[in-house]
Amino acid sequence: TLPAVLEDDSMVAAEGGDLEEGHVQNPEVERAKLRRQPYEALRKNYTVQQCVRLKLEHFFLENWGVLLFLLITAICLTLLGTLAFDPLSWEAWMAFAIVALTLASLIKGSLPTEVSMLAGVTAMLAFFIITPQQALTGFSSTGVATVVVLFMTSEGITRTSLLRPVLRFLMGKPRSLLEAQLRLVIPTACISGFLNDTPVVAMLIPFVMAWSRSIGISVSKLLMPMNIAALLGGTCTLLGTSTNLVVVGLAAQYNVTDPETGAPLNFPIFGITPLGVPYLAVGLIYMLIFTPFLLKERRDAVENVIKNPREYTVAVMV
Repeated sequence: TLPAVLEDDSMVAAEGGDLEEGHVQNPEVERAKLRRQPYEALRKNYTVQQCVRLKLEHFFLENWGVLLFLLITAICLTLLGTLAFDPLSWEAWMAFAIVALTLASLIKGSLPTEVSMLAGVTAMLAFFIITPQQALTGFSSTGVATVVVLFMTSEGITRTSLLRPVLRFLMGKPRSLLEAQLRLVIPTACISGFLNDTPVVAMLIPFVMAWSRSIGISVSKLLMPMNIAALLGGTCTLLGTSTNLVVVGLAAQYNVTDPETGAPLNFPIFGITPLGVPYLAVGLIYMLIFTPFLLKERRDAVENVIKNPREYTVAVMV
């Protein structure tokens, strides 16, 4: 065994940390394994400089997309701050930086969404960019509270399987792909008009997968239309999409008025239905026409094994 020399591609760390010469076919694979090891394990066999370089390589390779996003954001903000905006205070630049880092954390997905958002608000408070009253304003919003109640309602319906018998009756046994999609998208759009679309889709996915097997239609031809129907149906009422409720809350908070009459804008539950229903109809018609051409027929893993046993099964005797 020899001490580790990372620059020499003919020598890589063996499993126990030692190096062997002349037994490596792909040094890059071994180097990638080294980069994934904890720093403490690397430090037993390598110098501090080599360990730091390996961990930096691992960091940049794992986060190059987020770093590129931050670089582009920094360039755009610098150009806007020097060419378009009036001179900004350090609080404004710090707010831009915190928002960019929060977006980067959301893109990376290494932290839960609520943790990333709470960290951003906490950073704003720590630098006195916002006051505690401003930080807590969102929790007192009527729109946000309504979204929370809708999520609780949707979760209760999902856990109790309250809609399963109704859906089983409505979907039945279609004889063609078009009939199956019609039986699926119309109830989905109606349900998502009164419940948040995300829990609706989560509740329907296992049901649709089992239903597709029973009627002999590929699930890939059903899941995407179901998702689109849920999104389009959510635009027909204020309750269907959380963004609608948030916008209504903001309009009430800032006393937005009708430019023609001067009266405060009123948003009833079905106030956007005249716009949402045509949007829903056009979207569903387009989807039903072009689905056979745009969606490939994919079978699940169990179905593939059953229909192609020679390709997917192996027998070995030891």
